[in-house]
Amino acid sequence: MALGSLVAYWNTLTLKSVWVNFRGIILMILAQLCFFLTFFLTKVANLRYDIPSFQIVTVRGTVMLVVNSIKIYYSDASLDIPRRFYKNLFWRAFAGVISSCLIFYSATVLKFGECLTIFWTLPFLSVILAAIFLDERLNLFDLLAIMMSFIGVLLVFQPEYLFSVSSNEKKRAENSQGAIHPVTYLLPFIAAIFAAIANVQMRVMKNHVHYAVPILFLSVALSSVPPVIAMLFQGFQILTTEGYVITFAAGIVGWIGQLLQSKSLQIEKLGTSFCDIGNALEIESPKTPSIPILNICRYRKCCWFYPGCTGFFS
Repeated sequence: MALGSLVAYWNTLTLKSVWVNFRGIILMILAQLCFFLTFFLTKVANLRYDIPSFQIVTVRGTVMLVVNSIKIYYSDASLDIPRRFYKNLFWRAFAGVISSCLIFYSATVLKFGECLTIFWTLPFLSVILAAIFLDERLNLFDLLAIMMSFIGVLLVFQPEYLFSVSSNEKKRAENSQGAIHPVTYLLPFIAAIFAAIANVQMRVMKNHVHYAVPILFLSVALSSVPPVIAMLFQGFQILTTEGYVITFAAGIVGWIGQLLQSKSLQIEKLGTSFCDIGNALEIESPKTPSIPILNICRYRKCCWFYPGCTGFFS
């Protein structure tokens, strides 16, 4: 009976109903795909064209500043921001700059899969911060998922005090990717913490600040702070035509990802129900009866979609 009801519902499903009921999830998935492509382009730019990571962040921030300013100019975005949200915009930009610098640097020195696996503890960190600062409930399922995510990080990192590593395996690992200080593996995790802080600030400003405005502040910071760091520690590389193209592409794709994620965070909650899929599947229709068995799908979290799609593309 339930299977027949599910088939009947599936037959009445339309693209419009999918978009209306799952738009937050769809936007988040597309945003994570954009971020994955940005990290991938960063890795390629560093390996193939020897472009320093902070130079890539600088170019990305400059591109974001230009295209986002154009979007704000030609859209209905208002820069008349209530004063009480100034500090949220500051912390959003501050946390975003630190997160971007750390994750882009990590992507150039660590293995690509390791870096992304550690960084995508972000959804679970977001759940914790949402419970603390946004009063969003944290249930047993969330706690178990958080614990499993940190276990996954340990399996990727495999610290010597928890895992017995033979001397031959250690030498092969060092020869394959060079000697990497263990502290380097903490950088993606720290980047995830600051990214979670930035997400919390976005949720605080929802429905009060246009979703493109925080990106404007972030792009100003990204085009100002990383150049100083680059001049002090890495220097700048004269870019070839291919280097310009790949860094420009990273900036455009990263900006699109920021827009999609910001819009998604204004639609759905950060740590609690990202989209009540149970209700979405129980759309009342003359042709479709209610499907009580699908209530097991209720209260799924946005963060479970977040690492799932990015892990698939990784």
